[in-house]
Amino acid sequence: MIGVSAKRLTKEIVKYLSEDIVRTLESLSEEERKVFEYFLINISVGELICLRELRLYYKVNDPRRVLQELVDKGILERGTGSYSLSKPLRDALLKYYSRTHHLVSSRS
Repeated sequence: MIGVSAKRLTKEIVKYLSEDIVRTLESLSEEERKVFEYFLINISVGELICLRELRLYYKVNDPRRVLQELVDKGILERGTGSYSLSKPLRDALLKYYSRTHHLVSSRS
């Protein structure tokens, strides 16, 4: 995502998030944080690719369990055959990139 690390991006977007979401992010386990950072960079990923990449490259032992935990916590959304960052997180990213990279958005 335009050359910003996931850790730095997390710090940058918290100002656009509710206190509840920030608290949830602060309470993530190590594996949940790995998966969150994966989605912070990728936004939305097909389920099969996601499971494979999380297992192989991110060394997440049980990606299905961690994905479900993040869905339950409101960090991810599950679609038909895919997972995505939740809408509040996508909106925070859009606000961040709109302000820092002068992106034009039809959303306000």
